Amino acid sequence: MQPIDKKFLFGGRVPEGEYHSIETPQQAAAVEYTHEVGAKLAIDFPGMAQLYREGMTQAQIAEKIIPEFFKLHPEIAEKSVGVAIRSLMDPVELAEIAKRRWAETLERWIGDRRSEANRQVWRRAQATRTKMYGAPTEAMIKGRGQTPWSQAEKDKLEELLKNSEYINEKGHPDYQQIAMELNGACHNGNGIRNTKSLSNYVHDQTRKRKKTNQA
Repeated sequence: MQPIDKKFLFGGRVPEGEYHSIETPQQAAAVEYTHEVGAKLAIDFPGMAQLYREGMTQAQIAEKIIPEFFKLHPEIAEKSVGVAIRSLMDPVELAEIAKRRWAETLERWIGDRRSEANRQVWRRAQATRTKMYGAPTEAMIKGRGQTPWSQAEKDKLEELLKNSEYINEKGHPDYQQIAMELNGACHNGNGIRNTKSLSNYVHDQTRKRKKTNQA
């Protein structure tokens, strides 16, 4: 690999600007400069493609082949290497490498999560949640800022659903009236239940009953 011309890199042409979008002249100049450097790197360092295949990241390659420039302008250097690599390698191969690297990263992450040390952390956290909020199901409900259904409230709801006074003109439950009654009887008048939460709860219970009957 031949050393890149330092005058090209350090010629005072490094523009100021973000490299994630093109919304201003400064950003456009920054992106254009990055592509110029990338094209030059592809010519002077074609071997970087093999380094990338062997597992080096764009940042690591930039630090290896243009260390001084990388130290001063790491973002430009890394993105320029990315431009060069995309021009040197087949898109299909790049996609396969990206997929493999993500799988390896995910495996390391999942592997760590499966460790006994992490399992102990989860068990302690579960025990804390149960102590603070009750059973695991109730813990999840309370953790979402919601109020679990007590058996007394469930019984009261069943009673109201069977009462013709709480059925509207279309023959459906009048959830607004039911919510007011439940909040008064079970929640000291606080607006815990509303028409949407009641409708969701009733539909969910109906679905579960149908599923149980079909089993």
